[in-house]
Amino acid sequence: MNPTAEPGTTEGLVELDAVLRLLGRLEGGVVNVGHGRDRTSVRRARAFVDAWAARGGLIGAVVSWPPSAASWLRPAERLAAGADLWVVADTPAGWAGIGPRLAATASWRADRTVAFPGLDDPTLPRLAGRAAVAGLSGVTHDGRTWSHDGQWLRSTGDGPAGAKA
Repeated sequence: MNPTAEPGTTEGLVELDAVLRLLGRLEGGVVNVGHGRDRTSVRRARAFVDAWAARGGLIGAVVSWPPSAASWLRPAERLAAGADLWVVADTPAGWAGIGPRLAATASWRADRTVAFPGLDDPTLPRLAGRAAVAGLSGVTHDGRTWSHDGQWLRSTGDGPAGAKA
């Protein structure tokens, strides 16, 4: 599968459908969306916002952050505030900066956050710290699902359309 699948392509639609399916299981109201500033993350976030709004879902803040910064405090606070669910699109390097800041807020919860491909990296706990990944779930390029338990990346076995692998 293409690691930079774009929305509108078959691969991009598989990713988006899988994110929407995972998010639907969490039952929430307002979704805040966060993304890195690379082209793929921006496109994934925009596609999600459009799809979620088309379904009548509520979008709170849409927040971006650079891969390197003196501090990710402001974007982390904006992303964490006023939502009960989160969707993120980023690279491991970008998450290594903002993830720990999000974990330090009182309102963000990794277990209520769904990620696009990119954060399905087994080195993420080492890069961002366990608190920034424990409970985080998401999708792979082929629509399979995963979760981080704080130490390990685990496949949940769900594939496209919710079939068990």
